[in-house]
Amino acid sequence: MIDKRPGLIARCTSTQDVVEVVKAAQRHGLHPSVRCGSHNVSGKALSEGGLTIDLGGTRASWSTRRTRWSHVDGGAASSATSTPRPGSMR
Repeated sequence: MIDKRPGLIARCTSTQDVVEVVKAAQRHGLHPSVRCGSHNVSGKALSEGGLTIDLGGTRASWSTRRTRWSHVDGGAASSATSTPRPGSMR
């Protein structure tokens, strides 16, 4: 059960969104917390009345066999890594 309420939630959909939110937090002396894809569902990472950066809009993931590298955005749940992007596993 989550018992904390952030004062502001920034719902980011790109890396650039996150960069801008972090810069704004620094300018205004805010201490941000980050909510990722299903991590810490108990809400312990949230701050009461603070700024929460919600990465739920950044859920892309892909892998390549050639390089054996994977990319997983911060908002992706662990289940997102089990399905390769079409055409990426060549």
